[in-house]
Amino acid sequence: MDILIIKPSSLGDIILGLQVAQSIKEQLPNCTIDWVVRDRFAPIVTRCNTIDKVLLFQRGKGLKAFIQLLKEIRKKQYDYVLDFQGLARSGIMTLFSHALYKLGRTDSRELSSLAYHKTVPLPSSGKMSHAADVLLQFLPEMGLKPELLGKLSYKTNDLTHIDHRLNPALGQEKPIIIIPNSRQAKKEWQKFTELTKKILENYPHQTVVWDSHIHIPTPELDSNSNFINTTGKTTIEDMISLIANARLVIANDSGPMHLAAAMETPVIGIFGPTPARRFGPYPPSRKSNHIVEAPDGDLSKLSVESVFNTVNTILTRSI
Repeated sequence: MDILIIKPSSLGDIILGLQVAQSIKEQLPNCTIDWVVRDRFAPIVTRCNTIDKVLLFQRGKGLKAFIQLLKEIRKKQYDYVLDFQGLARSGIMTLFSHALYKLGRTDSRELSSLAYHKTVPLPSSGKMSHAADVLLQFLPEMGLKPELLGKLSYKTNDLTHIDHRLNPALGQEKPIIIIPNSRQAKKEWQKFTELTKKILENYPHQTVVWDSHIHIPTPELDSNSNFINTTGKTTIEDMISLIANARLVIANDSGPMHLAAAMETPVIGIFGPTPARRFGPYPPSRKSNHIVEAPDGDLSKLSVESVFNTVNTILTRSI
């Protein structure tokens, strides 16, 4: 069976979609899954062992590149096209594909539903469902169970090219990876510096790494030899490798948080204005997934002690 999934963006949603793709692979081991992804997010898909072929949506290169993508999609006779995006561009991609069945979201927008043979209903919990549960509803339309199965695995790089202190041969604990930013400022907790200090004080042999696609200065932490600031220096490929080799990931509601959960790396998701029941690390029942929610959804009210207590519980358990 040949399947095409259309989910060009964003990072967190792509990772949730990849988890659903892995669930398809677990139930249909001989199927092939191709994926349409925006070029800026391509590494998160190309490095994933779940996906057989990646088709690039080069948004910044105009109509000519988009037409070329449509031609590439039409080269293959797919059994199923799954439009996980549900917007005009993904609808056009679906419409132009050669596929026996074209499925899309019931909450699709911008007239994209005109391209589908069928729209997939929401889970019983409706619009308040977790984003992953919404995508899992595509599976019954393919005769499969709407269950999350397996975990994502990635092609990773050696960490020593990022920093020599991340060499496993040194015999140190795996690093704690902290992702201090998010796509929206309102979802960013402002006390990661204080949390990092507390971790380094209580676990003097523990390496802590801050990682992000943007540079974040850390003048209060840089003098500690067990602290590494890679923000603004790493690629998506590096982020994947860091998370794959982490002892623990601590992050706001963000794509890297979802990646850690998908790889079954222990993760703490910090939540404020966005509801964890809809956007938290998935599945919430997995023992490696942890959530700390701010009182009244206000991140300014979330204390360092509250987050550190969860960190301490996880690290103590892993000793």
